[in-house]
Amino acid sequence: MPTLEKYGAEIILASESVEVADGDWAPIGAIVIEFESMERAKEWYNSPEYAPVKPLRFKAAKTGVIFVQGASM
Repeated sequence: MPTLEKYGAEIILASESVEVADGDWAPIGAIVIEFESMERAKEWYNSPEYAPVKPLRFKAAKTGVIFVQGASM
C-alpha cells in the first residue's frame, strides 16, 4: 500500500471470486488498481519502492500484470 499511495493509486477492486468465461488462463483472484495515467502506472511498477516487492509477489503466487488504458464512463 505505501508504494501505491506515493504514486496516487487507488485499489478499485480486489476479489478472490473470479470466473473465466473463455481463454486458457485460470486466475484465482484479481486486483484492479487505478492510476491517473498509464505513465504513472508504469512509473510505479518500475519504481525503486516497488522493486523489492516484485520478487516476493512472484515467489508467493503465479501472477501477472497488465496495463490497460481506459477512460471513465
